[in-house]
Formats: sequence, structure tokens, C-alpha cells
Amino acid sequence: MSGAQETKKLNLQQKRYIQQHKENADFINYHTKISAIAGGTVNIEFDWATVEQGLLTDSFENMFLNNGNNIREWFLQNFEEGLKKVCTDQMSKDAFRDKIKKVKFIHDREGKLTLENDTLVFAANLHGNGCPGPDSVKSFLEENL
Repeated sequence: MSGAQETKKLNLQQKRYIQQHKENADFINYHTKISAIAGGTVNIEFDWATVEQGLLTDSFENMFLNNGNNIREWFLQNFEEGLKKVCTDQMSKDAFRDKIKKVKFIHDREGKLTLENDTLVFAANLHGNGCPGPDSVKSFLEENL
């Protein structure tokens, strides 16, 4: 036997967990919902590799709470509700679309929002240890648009 470490891979339960979200209509059609709120096209990207890495490197029991819907709640609902609080008139919709062309959702140990060029990065700790809520989204956008 060699002294090299074995590369960790997702187990079947983890693979199914990721796949159920990738195939879920809420995720597939999320760009349509966000574009409607923003009054124009907004690209959406889910960085599934970060979610997979989170499953491999962290305890993932919290991800399975709420019937496995935490990714939907923490990614989709929090951002959508925060965006609705900001995009209340044409001025705010125009400001959002002028500044942000894409929203990228990632798993990260630290829940936060960052702006990288024209991409808003929504980082959530999907283990329940930190996720920007609707009020955080609202505050961040109002300060950065």
C-alpha cells in the first residue's frame, strides 16, 4: 500500500442530494423569477462544485434538515426576498441591472455577499452556520447599487 491519501468522493446519498437540486424546477427556472423581479435579464449561476466540496469537507447533516430543502431556502428564498425589498420601482430595477449582470450562488464557510465586477456572489454556509438573509441582501444592494 502506498502512503498517498485516498481522494474523497461523494457517496450515493450526497450525489442524490446534489442531483435533486440540479434537476429541481425551482433551480432550473430561477433566472426567470429573478429577471422578472429585476425587470430584465439577469444571469444565474449555481456553483455546484462548491456545494460538493462542502459535502466532502464539512459535516453535512444540517444540509439534510427540512427534507433536504436548505439549499433552496438559503440560496433561492433569501436572495429572492431580499431582491424584492430593493427592486420596488423602475429606478432600483435599472440600478440593479446596470450594475449586476449575473448572480452566482456558492457554498462557503462564511456566508456573505460580494461584488466581483458585474457579478454578485451570494455565499452561503449551507451547514446552517451563516447565510445572508433578505435584510442583508437588501442592505448590501442598497449600499452597492
